[in-house]
This record gives sequence, structure tokens and C-alpha cells, in this order.
Amino acid sequence: MNKRHERFRLEAASIPANKSALFAFLSIIISPRLRRVHQMEMTSLRQLHNSMIAIGSDMQQFLVRTGAASFDCLFSTRDTPSFVLTLTARGKVRGFFRFDVIKGYRIRDYLGDMYSDLLEVLKEDGSSGHRLMPKEFLAQLNDAIPTQATEKAHPKPADIVRLRPDIVEDREKPYFNCWSYWTQGQKPSAENQHKTLLLLGPDALRHSLERNASSRWSSTETGGSWTKDLSK
Repeated sequence: MNKRHERFRLEAASIPANKSALFAFLSIIISPRLRRVHQMEMTSLRQLHNSMIAIGSDMQQFLVRTGAASFDCLFSTRDTPSFVLTLTARGKVRGFFRFDVIKGYRIRDYLGDMYSDLLEVLKEDGSSGHRLMPKEFLAQLNDAIPTQATEKAHPKPADIVRLRPDIVEDREKPYFNCWSYWTQGQKPSAENQHKTLLLLGPDALRHSLERNASSRWSSTETGGSWTKDLSK
């Protein structure tokens, strides 16, 4: 046996026998550049955003049902550089799923690490005989998303924290208290500025950046406004 045949024999022997392991094996050896990732236009988000602009809202919270699953959703136009749509599963099987909404209100139909968790939430495991098709799921999601924004659907700070686990600073404190201005070389942390953006909005983040100020938070409603006493 020549060296070339021996190399092929060894490579074939290293391929996993079961299908799931084989899929994982192939996903590793195939270059990501060869994987065709498409983008789906979410027309409902386009309509929803237009409606949000009309009422002066940059976030909307709504319930979506797809199949046997239901999701508490948050659509945020505060995030940069892309808008963000998040889904938090409400059933016995919990899960958090984040989608970046890029230019043209498009979402990639590649689920990546979210695939198995979403599969579990949708109860479409191997025994059901159904596969989770990302493109079909996004189409169902698009049909279920509301297109009309309401003032009532603008989320409260506590709901934003609950539906955005990527807010990591003082999660038990969703209510704005005051600003803390740094003068000795210190500056707000990235986590603090992320929380400032999502709970208070881009104008508050701009103030934090320009004045080198950290937002301070409370576990109880303070009635405070971030625009109060900005001259201090």
C-alpha cells in the first residue's frame, strides 16, 4: 500500500460512526467560507420599527407563539451597530436566543450554538421525526411578530433586565438612582455603559461618555431621572 492510500485509510478510520458525531466532524473540517449562510428579511420588524418611530419608542416587548413554544420577545433599536431581537422561552424548557438585525431588517438563518437549545424548546427532537429548519423558523417568527407599536408595549426597566441577560452589572438593581462623575483617572466600565444604553437610551450613554460618568442604580423605584441635575 502506497503512502497516499495509507493516508486515505487513516482519515477514513477517524470519521465517527454515528450520524450526530459525523455531522460535528464535517462541520469542523469544512471551511466556514464554504458554509452558505443566508439572510432573511424580517418584514414585520420593518413595519414594527416604522410604527415605533411614529410613537417615539425605541423598544417593544411582545409575546410570540410558534408551534408548541411561546417566547417573551424584546426588539431593541438602542443596540449598535445592529438592532437586536431577543427571544426568551416561557415554557418548562427555558432558553434565551439573540438575533442581530442587520441593515435591511435581515437576520442570518444560521443558528450556530443556539440550534440545540432552540430545538429543545420547540420540542422537535429526533424522536418527533422533524428537523429544525432555521429558514422556516424565521418565516414563522416573522409572521408572528406584531407590526404595530404601542406605548404600553414599551418595556419597563425591570423587564429589560429580565429579557436581556447580557446586562450583567447589578441585575437586581434596574432603577436609575444618580450619576457618579469620575475625576481621578477612573472611568465607567463597559458593563455600566452597556446597562446605561439599554435602560436609559443613547442620549444617556452619550452623557456618560462626554462627562465620564457612571450610572448608579437601585433595587427599588426612585422616581429619579437621568436628566436631573446634569450641570453638577
